[in-house]
Amino acid sequence: MFDCNDLKVINDSFGHEKGDIYLKNACQLICCIFAHSAVFRIGGDEFVAVLQGEDLRDYEQIVQRFDHEAAQINLNAANAWEQVHVARGVARFEPDRDATVDAVLRRADGLMYLDKRLYKEEQQHAKRS
Repeated sequence: MFDCNDLKVINDSFGHEKGDIYLKNACQLICCIFAHSAVFRIGGDEFVAVLQGEDLRDYEQIVQRFDHEAAQINLNAANAWEQVHVARGVARFEPDRDATVDAVLRRADGLMYLDKRLYKEEQQHAKRS
């Protein structure tokens, strides 16, 4: 599960056209990194990748690559709307724990919101420093 952080700030500060650029950059990164999986936009700024094949087998390394690529994009971005700040949560199907696909998605969603909260706390800390 993925959620684009700061979309409202970008829309409010720079306009919806720049917000669209921000969303497209996030989507391009998600689709590029999880190239062997199905990626869906499930809401305004939320995406889900259903990992399969190589992506599922190597998901830990791929998630690290996602974080690294996002950091590189952000370092090279001249404008806020060119950056990619994406909260993410990863959950694997566990037959003993998950009765449905929704159970897996709920866990991934919970982990994504934890990541989002940590990002916001980091941003607040950076503003105070």
